[in-house]
This record gives sequence, structure tokens and C-alpha cells, in this order.
Amino acid sequence: MVTNQHTGATRKKLREAEFFLRLMASVDRRGGFASSPEAAEFYFSAFVSAARAVGHVLKSERTEEWNAWIERWEAKLSSEERELYKFFVEKRNTVLKKGWPGMVIHVSGNSAYEFQCSETSRASGVSHDGAGSAMFATHRKSLVDRPDVPFFEACLPFYDLTRKMVEDFEHDNSA
Repeated sequence: MVTNQHTGATRKKLREAEFFLRLMASVDRRGGFASSPEAAEFYFSAFVSAARAVGHVLKSERTEEWNAWIERWEAKLSSEERELYKFFVEKRNTVLKKGWPGMVIHVSGNSAYEFQCSETSRASGVSHDGAGSAMFATHRKSLVDRPDVPFFEACLPFYDLTRKMVEDFEHDNSA
């Protein structure tokens, strides 16, 4: 990794995005309900806002180099990377303009043994069926647009792409 003293604010914004990504991972493992049912959404909002701002901060720090570089970098992206970037830009815009990232809660039942072994048991609920038997439930949140992927896992590729952008910029524009 090439570090550059002239991208300090960009690196700090990238660390901010990583900070919220780690909080999302923590909430995702607990099911997102231990401290606040809205924690997952709050961390997602903060993550996607910080991650999206990384490019803006980089452009602000190194305007001339950014303007000469960004189109070449974007041209090298795969179609999957372009779609990923577009998806998260739209998510960020939705969060900022509508206030809701579009998450869904998945509730699944578990046996008593599975429930006890589960990392998410602390954030799960226990209820009883009509016969009085204990029913154990775990919760998982995902983005409405990507229901089969836990929200943290859906965000990780966007973080990786954002980090790659910064590293590629620093490499291509090192002194």
C-alpha cells in the first residue's frame, strides 16, 4: 500500500466508513436488536454516507489530479463494480432524501439447542406456541433489494471498492 501525506482527510473518511462497517458487523452478529431495533439502520446510514463521501473528499484534496484520473479509473471497473457503485450511490441518496435504507427483518425458528448455540441468541425472542412449548426465534436484517445477503455482507464489497479507489489513486498519483 502506498500512503500519501496529501490524502490524509480522505484516509480519515475511509476510516470513518470502516468504523461504521465494523459496527454493522457487530450488530449483524447480534441480530441488531440487543440495544436498539434501529441500530442496523443507523449504522448503515452512517456507513453509506461516509463511504460515498470518500471520493468527494479525495477530489477536494487533490482536485487537478482527481479530475485527470477518475475517468480512467472508472473505465477500468468491471460491469459488476459499476453496478455495485451505482447501487450504493442510490442507497445513499435514498437514506439522505427519504430517511429509510430499505431493510427487511428475517425471523427464523430454531430448536432449543440451535438457539443456545447461536451467536444471535442474546438478540432473539422466546415465545410459546398454543401448546405451551417454547419457540425460539432469531432475527437477521438485510437490504430489501438483496434479501438473501445479511446487510453487513452486502456492504463489504462497496467498502472494498472504495478502499481500492483510494489506493489506486495514491499509487497512480504518488510523488
